[in-house]
Amino acid sequence: MDQTAELAELEATGRFPLLFNATEPPDLQATSEFGLARLLDGLAPLFD
Repeated sequence: MDQTAELAELEATGRFPLLFNATEPPDLQATSEFGLARLLDGLAPLFD
């Protein structure tokens, strides 16, 4: 089964609506920076 057929089958299940409603790829750089900042905020008290 090729990738297009697999994705069509997955989309037909309706289990991942956000995956198939995306109009453009996400900004991974901004998402990574945000997540890293939150991680460091959470770890900071452990080092005080």
